[in-house]
Amino acid sequence: MATLSELQEKVKKALLPDTTAFGTTDITAYLNEGVNRIAAGIAINDVLSPPLPELFKIADVDTVVISGTTIAFVDSDPDTITDSGGGFVTAGFAAGMPITVSGAGESGNNTTFRNIATVAAGTITLASSDSLTAETAGETVTIRSPCVALPSDYSRGLAYVASVSQGSRIKVYSSYHKLLRKYPLLDQVGDVLIVAIKGVYLYYQSMPGTAEALTLHYYRDPTAMSADDSEPDGIPSHLQDRLLVNYAAKEIIGLVEEAVKGRTLRSEKYEEKFQRAMADLVAFIGPEDIEPIYYDDDSGYEDGY
Repeated sequence: MATLSELQEKVKKALLPDTTAFGTTDITAYLNEGVNRIAAGIAINDVLSPPLPELFKIADVDTVVISGTTIAFVDSDPDTITDSGGGFVTAGFAAGMPITVSGAGESGNNTTFRNIATVAAGTITLASSDSLTAETAGETVTIRSPCVALPSDYSRGLAYVASVSQGSRIKVYSSYHKLLRKYPLLDQVGDVLIVAIKGVYLYYQSMPGTAEALTLHYYRDPTAMSADDSEPDGIPSHLQDRLLVNYAAKEIIGLVEEAVKGRTLRSEKYEEKFQRAMADLVAFIGPEDIEPIYYDDDSGYEDGY
């Protein structure tokens, strides 16, 4: 295994005779960038390189829902929904999420709000265009969201999703738009049947009345190298030097050359070495050892419509 300090020294040798423009901190940044780029996938002959097996992870997330008699509605411009129990953040609500309200005594409060502005423990602030009818706490109000934040270390490849409570597999749609074709209002209530990713959120339909744990199988972000004895996370040991030293060298030399006189054969040499190392990595990893992504789409629409 190569350590950070060893990789730094090899990059410095590759930069000879001029190593003054980039210090150890810069080299470390490029080495970590290389690990991240490889983990996220690099195009090889127009095909994205496979995920790194060592970064495969399984984690649970809970659907976002809160229910109780402590929820009130305030007509305050912007209007707010308050919870004297202070449970909104713990339940998983966050700015930007849509929410659906049910169980309020005032019928106008039982609706869907498309984009909440801010969230604190005891207060959800709505967008200025949204309107509530003032209502004190007392009714059993349920607030649901059709999405939950993905794990903070999520990188790529949502390969499999299962519901813990249902004990069954959940369909994974290939895009958020396909989910919208089947559930355009994102307001269906019931067990989770389908999920799709949009940005940093996992969207689902239907929305359960109590938090439902979903088990996600995915590839995580690599851990950045910082200490001298840190090792590249997820990169096979026999390819670490070739991949990361050549990546850092091609990026640094290319940056210097473009600033001075344009791209030259020197930077292209390291680019070619890096691409050969990537080809060896792809051959070494081979086919993924997990089931392919479950991209079943029963929305009733063809792509592009």
